[in-house]
Amino acid sequence: MNEFFSVKSGIPQSQVLSLAEDKKFGYLWVGTNGGGVAQFDGKTFKTYTVEDGLIDNTIFKILIDSHSNVWFGAANGLSKFDGKNFKNFPFSEPLLSGLVEYGDTIMVSSRNFGILKIVSDSIFIKPKLPMSSIQIPLFVTINSNELYQLIDDRISYRSLRGVAFDIDVSSLGYVHNFINVNNMPYLITTTGAYKIEGGKLAIVDSRINFHIVLASEDFSTLWKNDHFNLIEVKRRPTLQYDTIARGMTALRGIIDSENNCWFGMDGNGLLKRSPTEFVKIQSGMAFAVYKEKEKLWVGTNRLSVFKNNAKVQQFDIKNERGQGIITAIESDRRGNIWVLGGFNLARIDSATDRMKMYKVEDGLKSSYINDIEIDNKDNVWLCYGRGASSGVGVIRESKYEEFKFNDQLSSRLVLSIKNIPYGNRMLFLTKNGADQLVDGKLTKLKIPKFDQTTVYCATSYKKNFAVIGSAGRGICVYNFDKDSVIYISKKEGLVSGLIYFLNVDIDDYVWVGSNRGIERIRLDENMNIIEYLFFSEANGLVEPETNFNACYFYEDEKYFGLIDGLYSYRGSELDNARDFPLHFTIIILTHSRNDLSSFGKLSGDFFKIPAHLELPYNENSLQFSFAKISKRYPKSAEYRFKLEGLDNDWTTQSNGEVSYRNLPEGSYSFNVLARKLDGKWTTTPLTYSFTINPPFYKRPLFVVLTVLCFVLIAIYLIYCNVKRRVNKMVQLEKMRSEENIKLRKEIGRDFHDEIGNQLARIVNYVGLIKLNHGNSNETLARVVESAQGLIGGTKDFVWALDHTNDSSMSLFVHLKDFGDRLFGEKEIEFRAFNEVKEDLSLPVGHTRQINLIFKEAMTNAFKHSKATKVNMYFKKV
Repeated sequence: MNEFFSVKSGIPQSQVLSLAEDKKFGYLWVGTNGGGVAQFDGKTFKTYTVEDGLIDNTIFKILIDSHSNVWFGAANGLSKFDGKNFKNFPFSEPLLSGLVEYGDTIMVSSRNFGILKIVSDSIFIKPKLPMSSIQIPLFVTINSNELYQLIDDRISYRSLRGVAFDIDVSSLGYVHNFINVNNMPYLITTTGAYKIEGGKLAIVDSRINFHIVLASEDFSTLWKNDHFNLIEVKRRPTLQYDTIARGMTALRGIIDSENNCWFGMDGNGLLKRSPTEFVKIQSGMAFAVYKEKEKLWVGTNRLSVFKNNAKVQQFDIKNERGQGIITAIESDRRGNIWVLGGFNLARIDSATDRMKMYKVEDGLKSSYINDIEIDNKDNVWLCYGRGASSGVGVIRESKYEEFKFNDQLSSRLVLSIKNIPYGNRMLFLTKNGADQLVDGKLTKLKIPKFDQTTVYCATSYKKNFAVIGSAGRGICVYNFDKDSVIYISKKEGLVSGLIYFLNVDIDDYVWVGSNRGIERIRLDENMNIIEYLFFSEANGLVEPETNFNACYFYEDEKYFGLIDGLYSYRGSELDNARDFPLHFTIIILTHSRNDLSSFGKLSGDFFKIPAHLELPYNENSLQFSFAKISKRYPKSAEYRFKLEGLDNDWTTQSNGEVSYRNLPEGSYSFNVLARKLDGKWTTTPLTYSFTINPPFYKRPLFVVLTVLCFVLIAIYLIYCNVKRRVNKMVQLEKMRSEENIKLRKEIGRDFHDEIGNQLARIVNYVGLIKLNHGNSNETLARVVESAQGLIGGTKDFVWALDHTNDSSMSLFVHLKDFGDRLFGEKEIEFRAFNEVKEDLSLPVGHTRQINLIFKEAMTNAFKHSKATKVNMYFKKV
């Protein structure tokens, strides 16, 4: 199959002069005439020009060396690209003709200056060579260890092991090509094609005496230009020619590691020619297909029968309006073929090929039938699709019956019927979900997402499952034993939610047809997709949109009806196709002006991915770009990724780019899986580990020092507080000591005054007694009075020293007792009134002073007032 890539597709210029494939990762490098060079990953072209550092925009030769450096040969020199930077080697002589790697040397040849060598980026030039019959020197290398040089009229062989020999080619005529075909040097001359084997020339085919653009690995297929056409030549007993591109010529050609042929065209861009998995059997819209033994029945606008890829029969089944599109083909156990044509039903007898039409006159409800299905008892089920005639009917032993459960269907508009062997159940696929008939009971399948969705198709899967396809919501896998359902939609990897057909092959692969193409999936026991392939234009499907229920498998044969014809699947030719490794293409900081090379050492491979990456906390937004190159199935690319340290589950997407923003500090591992050529996931993830360091204030040393500082500050504050409290207590103790000393002095003075005064009076009275014997009784009475005063004063003094009496209530009681005793001696009426409700605390010493004042007042009233009533009041002012 041919696929062209033009300037519109992204190629920088339409005249392609050189091609090379990166054998490590799978990229295709394309050199153009004035547009620079492009790196192609199967989907997009990335262009490099002189503005990026390329020596010239016209590239004649491309070489990828053993260190993954890409060399570009231009008319004015060489450019070496290591994936990040260009290094240029300008020449003064043009016309570059050869560019190879031999050991650690890059060999360059030209008609003008002979041979040039580059070793460790240093240039060594041999003298110009004399030319005779051979126009230019040419090189062929085998695994970079063996070098064949075609110079003048001889081939010189040199190997790194020291082996050398020369072969004379002067008698072979003009040399068209000197090329490496599957690690074997081939010489194409005017006398034929030769190969060098065992140090000798051996004729391969004398008929191949023309310039070739490309040769297959076994030299069985060649490509050449002829009168502005690109011709494919197959070496058979008679050469077979096939024009694959008319009005176009190819300048360069290579076969890549996935068996794709690439041609650099002269003004027509890049041509890809791939082996295809699908072969078109018949053109025109194929609506139905059925295979039995050697007969293949195909429904288009008529019913055709093929045998050994040749049409042997044809039937026209048309309705009264002349419509005859064949939309369904089924077979009963007798081998009779039942066909829907123009929405009419017909049966073709297996023995006589006679056709019987079934019409409304035969009991059918309508002539507008959507689908038919035959159960294991040879009953033919019909579903109608218009107005009042919609619903289901069945033909039992040539007699038509109306389905008794029509009114119980989710919708009378039934689009398809499918017999499921498990439980001998019939599925009715309607405008509003799916119903099942089991043992004479009609029930609705519990598929919530499909309840209000049109269901188009279904197929049996394994034993107790069915796969059901919808119009917009993808497919689901229904478990009849558990009445459970698993949904598979675009979110899980399908290219479209509009499903036209479903089928399961003998290897339990589920084939899904949609408006986008055909998908093949394998499910695990949990109904997760573990293998996936998508087939479209690149696989031979010219118009990839499929038709409703147009799919049939017979043993290992597979047939598919598409809008442009009937296709047969012949399998993938991938036995020797290389599966390239998954790799990172770039990892960058987003929302930052810094480059990752500032935080990690760049790797030595082509993409220069930094290793051992440690990022500061504020450089925490990353973008990962990764790829697994498949130029064979570029649209089947699918990836699963998970960032360990952040993500709990794997995420699936077809785009090889993921961004994370504002990652918290910590250690991370970014893991990626990819689909392989066979549709399976890679077993070992591609991993990239990195660390985002915490800010300085979250680092352990800082935390320890901070905690230590807080502890020291706390200790200091506690020390200051304790010191303050101790000083306060010392000061208080000092004040108390001074107060005690002062109080003692006051007590001593007061005690001296109180007691000394009374004792002095007693002494005076005793002296009077001695002097006046006659009046001693009166004096003795005064002595007694003074002694009693001494006793009372001593009691008052002791009472005042008791701190429990430093309150207004105690003082009041004490004074009341004193007044009662004092005024009771003269029968003076004494009354005390306390109008202070609360018990007030009085300062030290105040109680005694107040006591003395009141007692003095009461004594004066007792002695001098001549009062008959005395009142004492305590009031709060």
